[in-house]
Amino acid sequence: MPERKDFLTVEEVMAHLRVGRTFVYEQARLYLRTGGAQGLPCRKFGRLLRFPTAPLEALAGAPLVEPDPVVVDLDAVRRAKDPTPAPSTPSTPRRRATGTEQSSLFPD
Repeated sequence: MPERKDFLTVEEVMAHLRVGRTFVYEQARLYLRTGGAQGLPCRKFGRLLRFPTAPLEALAGAPLVEPDPVVVDLDAVRRAKDPTPAPSTPSTPRRRATGTEQSSLFPD
């Protein structure tokens, strides 16, 4: 069982509460601006924001559990994104016009 953290980062709060980054930052600013009357409970450590686990668990109404990691099959994504192109015939280089069918830019 993983060790319970006392403070969470913005990314961890996003994962636990399933909310976006902008929402977390807005609620943290609201909490700091109102002196804790509204918003998500947080503390500033220098320029860093950290969120205490206990108040977030009370807000969620349940213990915060570590979300399951997302496993992505990159090979399947690449195959779906970039299917193997059909074999093409080799292109022939363009030939320069040698006859009088094309006029010259500068007259002789």
